[in-house]
Amino acid sequence: MSETQKPTTTSQLDIARRLPDVRWGLLPILLVPVIVSFWPQSPVLVTAQESPEVAMASNLPDYYLRDAKMSALDDYGQLRYQIRADVMRHYPDQSADAQKLVMDYFGPQGRWRMTAPQANAYGDRNELLLSGGVLAKGRSSTRHPETVMRMATARILPGEMQLDTNDPVRIDNPSRKVRATGMTMDIEKNVVKLKKNVRVRHEP
Repeated sequence: MSETQKPTTTSQLDIARRLPDVRWGLLPILLVPVIVSFWPQSPVLVTAQESPEVAMASNLPDYYLRDAKMSALDDYGQLRYQIRADVMRHYPDQSADAQKLVMDYFGPQGRWRMTAPQANAYGDRNELLLSGGVLAKGRSSTRHPETVMRMATARILPGEMQLDTNDPVRIDNPSRKVRATGMTMDIEKNVVKLKKNVRVRHEP
């Protein structure tokens, strides 16, 4: 805080002191520099009322954030991706979950958005597990039509920008419709590999 700024309130200080825990505790999966920020409205950080021993025994969340946004930068300080969620909850066993997650990736091969009702992260595992119906939308450039992908669940490696699923996959754009079982996607390179039961229908 500079000498000319007004002192912050106690609640703001409490939140500021907890931000390092939020950065590493909520999503320790991030392998690139991370900035924790929030929606324009005031962030809400709530701690569990139970003691640490009770929270650990019942695996209740020890804190959670509403309207959270997490931004990751590349080696040059440029925005690489953002993760937003209505609610992010952290647990004493170092796992975390999020509700109504939205992940935007900004890369040289285009922009992609992944959404899911539920997401989970476990300890130091470098992955996000999306569930409840995953939707991915993107295009390689403004000159190309948007591609829409749908699957029940997906695993994302944010640091490597990889997506993987063993579920049935639907891929649609104006020129073709693709159906398959299982898919891997290099989001950064904009490359998709389908695993099996592949069917393609070209649209006129």
